[in-house]
Amino acid sequence: QFIPALFVGVPLYFISKVSQKPAVVIPAALLVPLGIFYGTVYASGQDLHSVDHWMFPTVENAAFFEIWTHSIGSYGDINFQAWAQTVPHLIVMLVVVFLDCMLKIIGTEGKLPVKVKVSREIGLFGAGNIITTLFGAPVGYMQLKFNVINYKILGGMDRRGGLIYALLCAVTYFTTIEHFNVLPRFFLATLLFFAGAGFIVENLWGSRRYLSVGEWCQVV
Repeated sequence: QFIPALFVGVPLYFISKVSQKPAVVIPAALLVPLGIFYGTVYASGQDLHSVDHWMFPTVENAAFFEIWTHSIGSYGDINFQAWAQTVPHLIVMLVVVFLDCMLKIIGTEGKLPVKVKVSREIGLFGAGNIITTLFGAPVGYMQLKFNVINYKILGGMDRRGGLIYALLCAVTYFTTIEHFNVLPRFFLATLLFFAGAGFIVENLWGSRRYLSVGEWCQVV
């Protein structure tokens, strides 16, 4: 599964960088291999259960409110000693997340003809993360490659991409996550290679222009 994901995910990143129609290219590059997989499975008289080596272990859905009933609602089951040991890591995480968010904002200004109000954006990300962490989600903020893709698809600064994404997350959160059980491993691995290629190109390879050889080797 490594090979098909590699040969789809990495080229997809570079295609999305140069394509004038990412709204067509990216869905096609993701859905065509998926269609070939399903077509091959069912044309051979099998079903997804018979090709479970291509699938992830079954994920069972849990009601959204269990994030509270199994935490605050089960106060006696919380291991505060274990939580206290994670505090130093959480502090480091906050610093790393803040710096990365700043870099993504600066990178967005460099890649797109937009001027970002840095303080306002960071404040919005902070407020949003307070809400999402109360619902059991990890922290999040803008990603440069998705900003570029959104800008190309919608033809400028437009919030529809973010609104649609938030709506899909909400539907999944409040209903079920069991639809992930029909996605093969290589599909999600493709998305991982797509994201990983962006990280390497934008943060490692791209940084060579601004760092000395010694500094760049330390980053690598």
